[in-house]
Amino acid sequence: HLSIRRQRQMCIRDRHIFTHTVEADRPIDIEFIGNSEGSIDIDSNGSVYLAGPVTNPTGTTRISTTESIVQTGAGAVVTGQRVELTAGTGIGSKTTPITTDISEEIDASLRAATVAGQVYIDERFGDLRIDEVSTGSGANAGVTSQGSMYVAGGYEGLVKGGAITLTAGAAVGSSADPVILDAGVLPADKLNITAGDD
Repeated sequence: HLSIRRQRQMCIRDRHIFTHTVEADRPIDIEFIGNSEGSIDIDSNGSVYLAGPVTNPTGTTRISTTESIVQTGAGAVVTGQRVELTAGTGIGSKTTPITTDISEEIDASLRAATVAGQVYIDERFGDLRIDEVSTGSGANAGVTSQGSMYVAGGYEGLVKGGAITLTAGAAVGSSADPVILDAGVLPADKLNITAGDD
């Protein structure tokens, strides 16, 4: 008679499970570097041709040339909290004015000044606050705004040229702060103002 005894060896391993939590809702400090507003500066010894948008919704956009600023593209627009256009021989034309989209903020402003040649501006949305729109040669000046034209805060609000044409969807200036006009003295130097409001 033969008996067989089987022996089992059992290994028991201890398993320990630990759970840790970390708070994820603690405040995190984030700091941005750089300027609080954008800035665009274009300086040219030749004419500047605007074929597309020059976009700067929060800061100052400056375009300066010793020759002319010309809009060549239907989608061209110059934007900014403040827009400064300075030229030697003209800014836009009667048939193709420079399209602008200046901020609606109370401290927004436009300055478009040329030593010679005509200056034509078309503000495509809302009100336009004018620092200065002028030509030094007695050439024509024209400004169009879909809303009102106001004097920009802290500026004179001068429009100077030979024949001057202002077209606004609402008011041009106000009784308390009128736009300053300096038209030419030649027979062709006429002043034309069209306002949808008073």
